[in-house]
Parts: sequence; C-alpha cells; structure tokens
Amino acid sequence: MSDSLKFGVYALYAVLIGGMLIFAFWMKRTRDHRITELQADLKSKVEAGFELSSKDIVVI
Repeated sequence: MSDSLKFGVYALYAVLIGGMLIFAFWMKRTRDHRITELQADLKSKVEAGFELSSKDIVVI
C-alpha cells in the first residue's frame, strides 16, 4: 500500500476509536445523571409518605 493510503486508514481508525470513546463517556454521564434523578424522586416519595409501587421497587 502507498503511504498516503496507510495514513488515511490510520486516520479513519483514530476517528472511529475517538468517536466510540466520546460516545461511551457521554452514555455513562447520561446514565449517572438519570440514576441520580430516580434516587431523588424515590426519596421524595418516601418522605411524602407515598406507597412505593412495583415499578419503583424495580428501579431501586
């Protein structure tokens, strides 16, 4: 293979791997944020004296 073709393939791999890493970190941040929201919602329900439903128990 020519040098320019090798460089193009390596650049493509770098872009794909970088994109996957950015996506993975974004998904983790989104998941952590959602878990925090659910915990706050459940805490407010318990403090207000609501009965927890089976859906809430599954989330816990």
